[in-house]
Amino acid sequence: MAMAVDNENLQVSASEAVHEQPKRKWQSYIWDSLDKSPEERKFLFKLDCALLTFASLGYFIKYLDQSNINNAFVSGMQEDLGLYKNQLNYMQTLWTVGYVIGQIPSNLILTRVRPSIWIPTLEVTWTVLTFSLSRCNTAEQIYAVRFLVGLAESGF
Repeated sequence: MAMAVDNENLQVSASEAVHEQPKRKWQSYIWDSLDKSPEERKFLFKLDCALLTFASLGYFIKYLDQSNINNAFVSGMQEDLGLYKNQLNYMQTLWTVGYVIGQIPSNLILTRVRPSIWIPTLEVTWTVLTFSLSRCNTAEQIYAVRFLVGLAESGF
């Protein structure tokens, strides 16, 4: 009988808890609701602006880096280094392989290292590797650097 009394109390307290919480509109699950204080809304706006600016700029630079090998190939790299057409495909493929291989380890590292440390470290690494492409003299050197650039970009 003590169990029945406990169950009744639990049912009453659970139903009271449900009635105490204000109902949320279904849109608030997709998009944030406007029932926040003005201070909290201002803070969230500043946070959104900072994060979106950083993420958009990083994605734009990443896209430029992905396409820079095509621009260089067409602009004379092919003749300067004596490259063949299929070697451009190998360069792009090795970047993609590095990018795909680095996705899971980079996300696992993000669970152990703060993103404010890990992401800028990857961006600096990726920048140094991109600059080092200018010193490559053979297709094999470009393959290695493009693979490492793909690894560095995989965390972003």
